[in-house]
Amino acid sequence: RRDVLTHGDAQSFNILVEASPSEDPRVCICDWKNSMAGPPGRDPGIFQSWPIACACAHAARGRNAEAIAIIETSEEFWLVYSDFLQKGGKDEDYLVSCFRSAMGWNGFQIFLGYYMCGIFIDQLPLQEATQENY
Repeated sequence: RRDVLTHGDAQSFNILVEASPSEDPRVCICDWKNSMAGPPGRDPGIFQSWPIACACAHAARGRNAEAIAIIETSEEFWLVYSDFLQKGGKDEDYLVSCFRSAMGWNGFQIFLGYYMCGIFIDQLPLQEATQENY
Protein backbone atom coordinates (compact mmCIF):
# COMPACT_ATOMS: atom_id res chain seq x y z
CA ARG A 1 0.00 0.00 0.00
CA ARG A 2 1.09 3.56 -0.66
CA ASP A 3 -1.43 5.56 1.31
CA VAL A 4 0.69 8.14 3.14
CA LEU A 5 3.70 10.38 2.77
CA THR A 6 6.61 8.64 4.46
CA HIS A 7 9.86 10.24 5.56
CA GLY A 8 11.93 7.30 4.33
CA ASP A 9 14.70 7.63 6.93
CA ALA A 10 12.82 7.92 10.22
CA GLN A 11 15.43 7.80 12.96
CA SER A 12 16.41 9.91 15.93
CA PHE A 13 19.31 11.53 14.04
CA ASN A 14 16.76 13.24 11.78
CA ILE A 15 14.76 14.85 14.59
CA LEU A 16 15.76 18.20 16.03
CA VAL A 17 14.29 19.30 19.37
CA GLU A 18 14.59 22.83 20.67
CA ALA A 19 13.91 22.98 24.39
CA SER A 20 12.38 26.10 25.84
CA PRO A 21 11.90 26.87 29.53
CA SER A 22 8.77 28.92 28.83
CA GLU A 23 6.90 26.76 26.32
CA ASP A 24 6.64 23.24 24.95
CA PRO A 25 9.71 22.08 23.02
CA ARG A 26 9.64 22.59 19.28
CA VAL A 27 10.30 19.55 17.11
CA CYS A 28 11.55 19.55 13.53
CA ILE A 29 11.94 16.50 11.31
CA CYS A 30 14.74 17.03 8.81
CA ASP A 31 16.43 15.22 5.89
CA TRP A 32 13.41 14.52 3.67
CA LYS A 33 15.43 13.40 0.61
CA ASN A 34 14.08 9.82 0.90
CA SER A 35 10.43 10.81 1.27
CA MET A 36 7.87 8.99 -0.86
CA ALA A 37 4.35 7.64 -0.89
CA GLY A 38 4.39 4.53 1.25
CA PRO A 39 2.51 2.25 3.58
CA PRO A 40 1.15 3.44 6.92
CA GLY A 41 3.41 2.24 9.69
CA ARG A 42 6.65 2.32 7.71
CA ASP A 43 8.18 5.32 9.47
CA PRO A 44 7.15 4.39 13.00
CA GLY A 45 8.40 0.84 12.44
CA ILE A 46 11.79 1.96 11.21
CA PHE A 47 11.98 4.62 13.94
CA GLN A 48 11.40 1.95 16.60
CA SER A 49 13.93 -0.54 15.20
CA TRP A 50 16.96 0.99 16.94
CA PRO A 51 15.38 1.08 20.42
CA ILE A 52 14.03 -2.45 20.03
CA ALA A 53 17.42 -3.72 18.83
CA CYS A 54 18.96 -2.10 21.93
CA ALA A 55 16.31 -3.72 24.16
CA CYS A 56 17.20 -7.11 22.68
CA ALA A 57 20.91 -6.46 23.24
CA HIS A 58 20.29 -5.45 26.87
CA ALA A 59 18.17 -8.57 27.42
CA ALA A 60 20.96 -10.72 25.91
CA ARG A 61 23.36 -9.21 28.46
CA GLY A 62 20.94 -9.99 31.29
CA ARG A 63 20.11 -6.31 31.79
CA ASN A 64 16.37 -6.88 32.03
CA ALA A 65 15.54 -3.58 33.76
CA GLU A 66 17.06 -1.60 30.88
CA ALA A 67 15.33 -3.79 28.29
CA ILE A 68 11.96 -3.42 30.00
CA ALA A 69 12.39 0.36 30.27
CA ILE A 70 13.01 0.59 26.52
CA ILE A 71 10.01 -1.61 25.73
CA GLU A 72 7.79 0.45 28.06
CA THR A 73 8.92 3.61 26.25
CA SER A 74 8.09 1.92 22.94
CA GLU A 75 4.63 1.07 24.25
CA GLU A 76 4.13 4.70 25.29
CA PHE A 77 5.19 5.78 21.79
CA TRP A 78 2.48 3.54 20.31
CA LEU A 79 -0.18 4.77 22.73
CA VAL A 80 0.53 8.39 21.81
CA TYR A 81 0.80 7.59 18.08
CA SER A 82 -2.45 5.58 17.98
CA ASP A 83 -4.24 8.30 19.98
CA PHE A 84 -3.09 10.85 17.40
CA LEU A 85 -4.37 8.64 14.56
CA GLN A 86 -7.72 8.12 16.28
CA LYS A 87 -8.12 11.86 16.81
CA GLY A 88 -7.49 12.19 13.08
CA GLY A 89 -10.45 9.89 12.35
CA LYS A 90 -8.68 6.56 11.86
CA ASP A 91 -10.63 3.48 12.97
CA GLU A 92 -9.50 0.32 14.79
CA ASP A 93 -8.90 -1.61 11.53
CA TYR A 94 -6.55 1.13 10.31
CA LEU A 95 -4.66 1.11 13.63
CA VAL A 96 -4.22 -2.67 13.50
CA SER A 97 -3.04 -2.51 9.88
CA CYS A 98 -0.64 0.32 10.70
CA PHE A 99 0.80 -1.54 13.71
CA ARG A 100 1.28 -4.76 11.71
CA SER A 101 2.99 -2.83 8.93
CA ALA A 102 5.23 -1.07 11.46
CA MET A 103 6.27 -4.34 13.08
CA GLY A 104 7.03 -5.78 9.64
CA TRP A 105 9.22 -2.80 8.76
CA ASN A 106 10.79 -2.96 12.20
CA GLY A 107 11.74 -6.60 11.77
CA PHE A 108 13.00 -5.95 8.24
CA GLN A 109 15.19 -3.08 9.43
CA ILE A 110 16.61 -5.07 12.34
CA PHE A 111 17.28 -8.17 10.24
CA LEU A 112 18.63 -6.51 7.12
CA GLY A 113 20.36 -3.46 8.54
CA TYR A 114 21.66 -4.62 11.86
CA TYR A 115 22.10 -8.36 11.40
CA MET A 116 22.83 -8.97 7.70
CA CYS A 117 24.80 -5.78 7.00
CA GLY A 118 26.23 -5.22 10.47
CA ILE A 119 25.14 -1.57 10.48
CA PHE A 120 25.43 0.04 13.92
CA ILE A 121 26.51 -3.28 15.49
CA ASP A 122 29.52 -1.52 17.02
CA GLN A 123 27.12 0.92 18.73
CA LEU A 124 24.82 -1.70 20.26
CA PRO A 125 25.52 -2.54 23.91
CA LEU A 126 26.81 -6.03 23.09
CA GLN A 127 30.36 -5.94 24.45
CA GLU A 128 29.57 -8.04 27.52
CA ALA A 129 27.12 -10.42 25.85
CA THR A 130 28.36 -13.98 25.90
CA GLN A 131 27.01 -17.36 25.01
CA GLU A 132 26.13 -18.04 28.65
CA ASN A 133 23.55 -15.19 28.52
CA TYR A 134 21.57 -17.10 25.91
